[in-house]
Amino acid sequence: MPAQLKVNIPINDLKQRTCPCGGTVFVQAVSLKEVPPVYSPSGNPETMIQPLGFICSQCGNLLSLRPEEPEEGNRIIT
Repeated sequence: MPAQLKVNIPINDLKQRTCPCGGTVFVQAVSLKEVPPVYSPSGNPETMIQPLGFICSQCGNLLSLRPEEPEEGNRIIT
């Protein structure tokens, strides 16, 4: 197994992601999926978490997990 490289990232020097509305505080958004027993490793019904992105706490826009331009119309919270 190759040795892992440890990198100290200067958090204060990184670009701040912002919502188009100017918001900088986000809440993680996930989707919960029901896994039937036939697909579950335990043989019992399970719940799977699917990460969706981040919701702006100011306007409700959903931002993707990747730093791309957000799509219009992805508003979750009104």
